[in-house]
Amino acid sequence: MLNEGGRHEGALAASEKALSLDDKYIDAWKLKSNALLKLRKLPEALAAAEEGVKLAPDNVDTLTSQANALYESGKFDRALPIYQKVVQINPNLEIGWSNLSELLNQMKRYNEALTAADRASRLHLIPQVGINVPML
Repeated sequence: MLNEGGRHEGALAASEKALSLDDKYIDAWKLKSNALLKLRKLPEALAAAEEGVKLAPDNVDTLTSQANALYESGKFDRALPIYQKVVQINPNLEIGWSNLSELLNQMKRYNEALTAADRASRLHLIPQVGINVPML
């Protein structure tokens, strides 16, 4: 929530507090990485993401944090297999395909980027399962 509201310093402080209590708290590593990424502290963001991946190597959130830090650092060749692993683990993850498409586009692999973008857009059209509560 803090990261989403633009309060990246607060998100960083909260993640560090959580990690001081439990250094195996995966979501705190993800939060820390994302906050550092927003603060443009790229090496630190990558280090935090990699700690999360050590704890949960097949978790799409930790992998996405790692790939995002690599992408923002311009390390496209290292980010690519991680984004590919994300969509392999969860082929119905729209943001995974979108991230992969964006990376492939940056790498000038346009046909592959279009294929990934098409996959993301088709997933976007799938209605989300939930309860429809009418507005009163």
